[in-house]
Amino acid sequence: MKILPSLWAALCLGVTLAPASEQLPSWNTMATAAKPTGRGIEERFADRHRFLVSDAYCTRIPTGAILNLPERFEGQVSLTPVGQIVDWRTFLQRNGSWLRTHPVSWEQVTAKTIFDEQTSKHLAESPYLVVALFKNHPITVLTQKQS
Repeated sequence: MKILPSLWAALCLGVTLAPASEQLPSWNTMATAAKPTGRGIEERFADRHRFLVSDAYCTRIPTGAILNLPERFEGQVSLTPVGQIVDWRTFLQRNGSWLRTHPVSWEQVTAKTIFDEQTSKHLAESPYLVVALFKNHPITVLTQKQS
């Protein structure tokens, strides 16, 4: 006589097993159970990312990567993609006339150090939309309040 391991454990430990109908959910139970919808993902994504838009192209960047956004370029930032999504480098090459980058250190990204007064003034007065880069990729730069 062959005894299943779970039955053998139940006999040795004095545990009673539930009937087979109670051990596994039936197909009907699994088929009609509520499924995860993914709601909330879009909201979290919108909180963390923005799209830079120009002509028929756009690219995704972290929300906190924009260091300077002049009023005249506010229309270039969108919550949703507009046009064909391209990678950051391609977008930067096509839009170098109004877009600038500013390299940041890991200490600046994590708000352990902040921009000096001269850099802050230069960024604030820039006529361009300025994006923070760490290792050539856009990155959120935390402020002292966010850290």
